[in-house]
Amino acid sequence: MKKTLCLFAILAFIVFAAASSAADPLTDGRQYLEAGKPNEAISVLLPAFMADPFNAKVVLTLGRAYFAAGKPDSAEIMAKFYTGMEKKDPEGYILAARAALERKRCDNAYSILKKGLKANKNNVVLLVELGYTHMACDSVDQAIVSFTQASQISPGYAPAYKGLGDAYIKLNAVSVAIMQFEEALRADSTLVPLRYALAKLYFNERRFNEAADAYKYIIIQNPEDDDAARELGLIYYLADQFDNAASVLARYTERHPEDLEAWKMYTESLAESKKYAEAVAAADHVLKTDPVSPVALRASAKSQYMLKDYAKSISQYLELEQVDTLSADDQRYLGKAYFESGPKNDSLAILYMSRSAVLDSAQADIYPELGAAHMRAKNFAKAAEQYKKKFTMDRTAASAYVNYALCMEVLKNWEEARGALAIVMRDNPDYAPGHYHLGYVYSQMDSMQNAKKSYETFIALADTLQSKYSNELYYAYKFISVAYLGEKKYQQAEAALNKAVTLRPNDPEMHLWLAQTLHALNKREEARKQYQLVLKYDPGNKDAKKGLDILELYE
Repeated sequence: MKKTLCLFAILAFIVFAAASSAADPLTDGRQYLEAGKPNEAISVLLPAFMADPFNAKVVLTLGRAYFAAGKPDSAEIMAKFYTGMEKKDPEGYILAARAALERKRCDNAYSILKKGLKANKNNVVLLVELGYTHMACDSVDQAIVSFTQASQISPGYAPAYKGLGDAYIKLNAVSVAIMQFEEALRADSTLVPLRYALAKLYFNERRFNEAADAYKYIIIQNPEDDDAARELGLIYYLADQFDNAASVLARYTERHPEDLEAWKMYTESLAESKKYAEAVAAADHVLKTDPVSPVALRASAKSQYMLKDYAKSISQYLELEQVDTLSADDQRYLGKAYFESGPKNDSLAILYMSRSAVLDSAQADIYPELGAAHMRAKNFAKAAEQYKKKFTMDRTAASAYVNYALCMEVLKNWEEARGALAIVMRDNPDYAPGHYHLGYVYSQMDSMQNAKKSYETFIALADTLQSKYSNELYYAYKFISVAYLGEKKYQQAEAALNKAVTLRPNDPEMHLWLAQTLHALNKREEARKQYQLVLKYDPGNKDAKKGLDILELYE
């Protein structure tokens, strides 16, 4: 019997000890507080306080729970009780002062903190709390005094500099506040909320590079900090640093498909940084939720143009026109999309590009684009006007001068054409097409020597680029051969005609001229072969037959 009772006693002790270690009111109370459940904390801490009123840790934690639960009276009582036990711990004085402030009793808060400073002379934690108490009671100057004292006593104490920054913000001395926040972060770089605040101040002060650096620092420390990523993406976006914006927002939007505004920034950044396929995909994401988003429609329409899907580009620009005013850039690319869709849309291309030029007359590139559309529509006078606008704005625009000259050629205004080409040649002496067209213009003006000289210069520049300039080279050699024939310089004519025949081996006219030239040089057998080639390509050619007949007389 005694053994049984002893065994029960041992088991009871073990169960009691286990229960006592499992039920720790202080640990539970702190966990409830950290979880934002102050009333639950009170429910476990109050019995512990009643059981042992002099457990200082329970008293302080219960006071904090009362404060968090919105019961400042009880919090102040517990805090004062705690300071009676732990005079050297500033936490009790801080809790009591905050409870007094919550009850709008600034004098009580001052008195409590001064009492704490008397017990803890030069305690920087209490001095910083006194500074914030002064601020709460609208005494910012006194707050600065307290924060300054703390910073002088402990020069590396970050909360003192943060307090000074907060005080100067209240005085609207933002630049001074920024300096204090920077000092605080130099003392303690782990203060992420303060770095956020500093980044926002930089942003508001338009110190965008420093704001970006602050957010980048946060992201380096925590790559998953999406708030910093979004703010950094916004800064890059507003600064037109679209490559950087797209890079930062790519990671953010992947994790936040619901943030439509961020997706819009991302879409536009992709389009502006010439990532057109990605821009179309991002725009599609936005348009699924917001089918009439101007940002998404605009970015996608331009990207589709760049991807050469002109029909889709036109469709989206027309959708955009229904929900937003088309900008000069929109009108331009809509016109270009119509132009690329073929001659049947030239009138629409001209319409929209003309509107673009009216909206923004400083667009130098719109004028040659309009000129090309007018040329294809055979409106050569209007095309010439556009090219003239281009080279008036940009005296180095050689192609505009050349195209203007081409229009003048069609309009048979040879002097205007010659003048434009002369400017091109003066500034671009190695520009081969200019010499070719100048040669043609001189030929029409009956200035044969000048024409011949221009064609010869063209040949010297372009003869090694036959695949690119085969037609032009053919006509240049043809003209030169005619010039030499007119001067009865048959050997030079032969050389030019051989070049022309090489470029156009099926051209009976060139073979005939070559045959006649060889005949004149008494190269009868070679002449015969050329006459025969003429008849191969033009069996009814009377001049070739006559030439062969004459050659027969020599035999």
